[in-house]
Amino acid sequence: VRLGAGGHLREAPAGLIVGLFDHYTSRAGDPNCHTHCVLLNLSLCNDKKHRTLEPERLYRWQLVVGSAYRAVLAERLSRELGLSLRSAGQGQFEIRGIPDPVIEAFSKRSVAIEAQIGGDRLAASGAQKEVAALATRAAKTDLPTGPELE
Repeated sequence: VRLGAGGHLREAPAGLIVGLFDHYTSRAGDPNCHTHCVLLNLSLCNDKKHRTLEPERLYRWQLVVGSAYRAVLAERLSRELGLSLRSAGQGQFEIRGIPDPVIEAFSKRSVAIEAQIGGDRLAASGAQKEVAALATRAAKTDLPTGPELE
């Protein structure tokens, strides 16, 4: 958080308030375990006052937090469910033993994004992939949730 006149002083937040919303499918209905996090823009400071967080620092840490989330998710899937995982590149993972054709059949979003960028996802820039992802993203629909998928 920023403190003082003009916000020139900095203090580490004493705590964060985050709402977590687990989802189990993509917008396209494919299996996709992920969590949406809503971070309240405030923190309790050492002087017991609540202040807003510094958005630039939050943005810079976004990729690190995402990587930490995936590392914890992978560890829990391995430990609690006994799943063996494999790297899927760029910090992502897949469940080992699921054949590639099955993964591809349940990857409608990836297929749509690759088609939008001309088929070579590895050669596309991050910006091109982001534009393609937004251009091909369907509206949200009512999809089954965790208990309904069991």
